[in-house]
Amino acid sequence: MRWISIEKMTEEHEGPAKTICIPGTDLQFDEVTLVYGAKRITAQVKKNGISMIKQDGEIDNGITYLSKALIEELCLVTTQPYQLKITESTIELGPVIGLLLGEQQYYYHHNTMQEYTDAMVRAEEFGGLVVAFKLCSIDWRSESVYGLYFDVKQKKWRYGKCPIPSVIYRRAFNHEDKDVELLKKTVGSTLFNDRKLDKLQMYQRLQGFPSFKRYLPETAKLTIDVFHRFLDRYDKIILKPADLSRGRGICVLQQDGDKLSIVDSLAEAIPIRIKLSREKAVDYISERGYLTKNYLVQPFLAFSKINGSPWDIRIIMQKNDNLRWQCNGIECRLAGANSYLTNISRGGRALTINQAIKLTYGPQTNVKLIKKQIISVATEFCTVMDDGDGHFAEFGLDFALDEQQNIWFIEANVRPTFNGFKRLEYKNYLHISSAPLFYAVKLSGFKRSKKHE
Repeated sequence: MRWISIEKMTEEHEGPAKTICIPGTDLQFDEVTLVYGAKRITAQVKKNGISMIKQDGEIDNGITYLSKALIEELCLVTTQPYQLKITESTIELGPVIGLLLGEQQYYYHHNTMQEYTDAMVRAEEFGGLVVAFKLCSIDWRSESVYGLYFDVKQKKWRYGKCPIPSVIYRRAFNHEDKDVELLKKTVGSTLFNDRKLDKLQMYQRLQGFPSFKRYLPETAKLTIDVFHRFLDRYDKIILKPADLSRGRGICVLQQDGDKLSIVDSLAEAIPIRIKLSREKAVDYISERGYLTKNYLVQPFLAFSKINGSPWDIRIIMQKNDNLRWQCNGIECRLAGANSYLTNISRGGRALTINQAIKLTYGPQTNVKLIKKQIISVATEFCTVMDDGDGHFAEFGLDFALDEQQNIWFIEANVRPTFNGFKRLEYKNYLHISSAPLFYAVKLSGFKRSKKHE
């Protein structure tokens, strides 16, 4: 493995149309398969290139020369530093990593890519090409994509034509399944975070593992019969959309004498607060569409509180460049006044786990032990997910502690945001943001530079 830069051969030295010259190597073959992302092209090896390349009596072993035709067919971005890997009669330039973005109607631009710019803060450690693209921007005939690639030297996203990447980090889930499956056929198993399970699917998978089942509140798909069954069993219940996150669209119902107190956050910025009989409540949730949408019902968990406001725990689990799960961050999120919602984007406030636990349970509480237990449960979750379908390398897991310090699983997000971490500890936020890229580098068969290891 060696680090190189790319230069185009001069016309007088090109020879055959598709030619590569690598100074400082003694290649024993005249023809190679050149790999760049998903592209594989047969190229001729120019062996008399050293005398051609000498300018002042010195040989720059860091430069690899390609003919114009080869550069064009590869869709090679020549401004990037690359790693070069030679195995038998194959030469690979890389890594070539993709960020599969959503199919929004607007054009992506450098100014809309801030979270990905943050993720690229350590790009010089692995080099190669990172390109952000949409499914609709793929040209299947030429095995190429039109998207934004990150210019490592200028620290800027630039528009260009690139090869379909060899490793892809999926960052959105509003695509047609058939299109994603076609992409999987092209790149194989190196498309990670490849699917999203809704809350009900997630609970059904987790309930099949007895060791994890104890962390799960009872959960069922919402129907009228299920609604009555849960109200017969619990004083307070919560209705959640199966396919939304960040506290959107929830409804909390609590028994209050012969009435139900309802806090309805279905669509309004300010929740609707009303009291109805159980019969009227059924009519109400029906009129509001809860019964026809994909909703589930759970007992309302009595989260631990700080000054009357509930808080929960977000833990970031990511695979490292040894392909193993590790915890890269824990934050606690405190709901705003008179709110159930802890999400930072919905008015919640970020705290460290030390702050949250000591403010809740007292300064003598063993924070280290609780933290260790939560990480253990999170690691168990990841192991369960690895046992099923899908290729996952990142989860934002939400847990809560009750008054007895029991751990409860709330939900998992395969497209987590890191707003709280950004506010709490910026350096760790950058580490979390970039971790999936180092995993992608490992998947692609390349390494970070030795000086950064």
